[in-house]
Amino acid sequence: MEFTPTISAQRKRRFYKKSRFGCRNCKLRRVKCDEAKPQCQRCKDYGVMCNFVAGASDLQVSATGFQCSKVESAKQPGFNNSVPPPLSFPILCSDGIASFEMDPPCMTRLDRFRRRTLHSFSTEMMKIWQDRILHVAFRNPYLMHTMLGVAAAHERYRDMPASSHRTRTETHHASQSVLLFNQKLSQPIDLPDRDPLWATAALLGIMAIASFDVATPEEAWPLRPSNPSDLEWFRLSDGKKTIWNLTDPLRPGGIFRAMAHEYAQLVFELPLVGAEGIPPALAEVCNVSASSSKENNPYFIAAHVLARLQNLSDVDSAGIRMVSFLCQSHPTFTNLLWNKDPVALLLLALWYVRASRVLWWTEQRARVENQAIRLYLERFHRDNHRIHQLLPSQP
Repeated sequence: MEFTPTISAQRKRRFYKKSRFGCRNCKLRRVKCDEAKPQCQRCKDYGVMCNFVAGASDLQVSATGFQCSKVESAKQPGFNNSVPPPLSFPILCSDGIASFEMDPPCMTRLDRFRRRTLHSFSTEMMKIWQDRILHVAFRNPYLMHTMLGVAAAHERYRDMPASSHRTRTETHHASQSVLLFNQKLSQPIDLPDRDPLWATAALLGIMAIASFDVATPEEAWPLRPSNPSDLEWFRLSDGKKTIWNLTDPLRPGGIFRAMAHEYAQLVFELPLVGAEGIPPALAEVCNVSASSSKENNPYFIAAHVLARLQNLSDVDSAGIRMVSFLCQSHPTFTNLLWNKDPVALLLLALWYVRASRVLWWTEQRARVENQAIRLYLERFHRDNHRIHQLLPSQP
């Protein structure tokens, strides 16, 4: 029998006069702002910097505010100082279909993403994410989960031993981001979806490379038996090209249009034929000569891109350009890697060493898989002395 509450049992909705000039934090949290300046009471109680304060970002954690709420909670019986106090007003990250509450650990991790992780990106990218994308993430749970997952990975790389495995927090946000991202892609894509979808795709590339739990070379590719997931992170660039075409990030009015100049550097202009610019010893191993081209030599693009990356200094522009090795890779070269071709393995090892100096998310994979590549070549291609002479030292 269906239960129908009586009029007295029904909850009566209370109506409030809307705040016209409230801070953005209160609007994000869907609570009424008292418009007190320079710090509204809602933000003060919640422990974030109010947007009325000059230079304050959305939902920026306030150390003093958080400490105050923590001290007050410590007065309650059974309070554990190691556990952050529960939120009085949880922030709902929602797109109307999927949603989750941003608890204090999430808010702290989001602030670390803004203060630490974003500083590992280029200056232009950091500015765009801080000014625009962080705000968008609260309306797109798949993007928020991805940001929190990357922030957790960055914490692990910064604060834990090099051989550490992914944390439970990192794994949780990674799985949720992929699940919700795929669900979003299965639906019609509206204009407001384009920027958060591309932002998520960009971070998923980082997360895929950083999600590396192998500690020893013997457990790593290419030494271990072949697995369908091998080189999945490498092939992810093909999927990102699809998302790029779907979302058109550089369209007029798009958030990422301001990065058009930086994205233009992502693809190197390469010669149609020849070995100019490639070190002679590497050109010889790759069999790249004056008559070589991408049509008749599977190493042509990879060798040319790698030669140009070696000439870059470790500055902001080098970060995004390091990904060129993945973005410009030819399908034939990817197949050679899958089949553990010795020359293809050498080129990957050289890229690992170069990229790990600039991209923090490649460090652990580069260190372990480089050792595995060296051992593999010693065991199965011992007589190829030219390759062994070019093998890099450990990153």
